[in-house]
Amino acid sequence: MAENKFYTQWWFFVIIGVIILGSIVGFSSNSLIPSTNVNTDNTQETQDSPTNIKPVKIEDLSTLILKVEDFPQDEGWTLKDRAERGKTDVSDNGLNLGWKRGYYANYLNGELKAENLDYSRVDLLISEYPPENISLALKTEESDDYTTYDPLSDPQIGDESKAYKVISINEYDVEDIYYEIQFRKKNLLFTLQNYGTRTDYALLKDLAKKAEAKI
Repeated sequence: MAENKFYTQWWFFVIIGVIILGSIVGFSSNSLIPSTNVNTDNTQETQDSPTNIKPVKIEDLSTLILKVEDFPQDEGWTLKDRAERGKTDVSDNGLNLGWKRGYYANYLNGELKAENLDYSRVDLLISEYPPENISLALKTEESDDYTTYDPLSDPQIGDESKAYKVISINEYDVEDIYYEIQFRKKNLLFTLQNYGTRTDYALLKDLAKKAEAKI
C-alpha cells in the first residue's frame, strides 16, 4: 500500500509538470505569432497623406493675392501694401519646417486718422512648404497671458482649415478683437486676418474661398 501511494504521488507530480510545461510552450509560441489585430488606419494612406500631396508649381506667388475686385465694390476697399516675404518675416518654427518662400498683401477700408479712426483691414499671408510638412505648418494657435485664441467652427476651405476669434490686450491695456482663418491647399498655406474698428467674419470667409479658387 505504501508503494502504491508512492507511485500515485509520483504520477501526480509528473502530470502537473507536463501541464505547466505545456502552458509555457504555448505562451512562447503565441508571442512569436504576429497579431492579426492590425490598425488599418495607420497602415493605409489617406487622400490627405503627405506622401500623396502633389506640390503646385506657381512661378510667381503674387498672382495668388486677392484683387480689389474680390472685395465688396461699394465699400471702398484698397490695396495698401504688397511684398515678397523673406526669412526674417517667418517664425523659427516655420523655418524649421522648411519654409521656402512667401508673399504678403494687406487691404484697407476706411480712415486711419487719429481724429477719425474708423477702418477695417485684411491681411493675407501666403507661404510655400515641403508637402511632408505643410499640415504641421497649419498650426493650432495657443493662447497666452495677452492673447486668447477662441476656436471657431471649421470653415472647410482648401484641404484643411482652421478659424479663430482672437482677443488680445495691447500695450495700453485695451482689448482688441480680430478674426483669423488659416487654410492649406496642396503645399501652400494661406492666413487671412480681419481687424480694426470694424470686422466682418463672413467677409473674411468669402475672401478665403476666393483665394483658394486662385490656386
